[in-house]
Amino acid sequence: MEQRPTILIVDQDPRICRLIQRYLEQEGYRICTATSRKEMEQKLADWQIDLVLLDVGLPDKDSFTLLSSMPNLAIILVMHKREAGHQLLGLRFGAVSYVTKPFDERKLLARIRSVLRRRSMPI
Repeated sequence: MEQRPTILIVDQDPRICRLIQRYLEQEGYRICTATSRKEMEQKLADWQIDLVLLDVGLPDKDSFTLLSSMPNLAIILVMHKREAGHQLLGLRFGAVSYVTKPFDERKLLARIRSVLRRRSMPI
């Protein structure tokens, strides 16, 4: 039996976490959420994570520092449109993609599927 991919949603706003979680669970993904760096680190230790949706605006640690500390994870940055300058910086630090808030759930799903498909391809 094939295991469903597990996605960690990291956003300081629990409402956004729940919104994304409900949508992605309906699409068949296993979801865990975190609203802080500390909680994220605990989830990374406890779960086998396939992809991280990481909010650029976490208050307790610079997201770009977090990116460089997780080089083996597929990470999609989530940012506000006004943070558009962070897109290139995030990609430079190791993110594989990004979405801007507010985002269309279908576009988010398409990016997730694309990233997971590329990650599962043989080298």
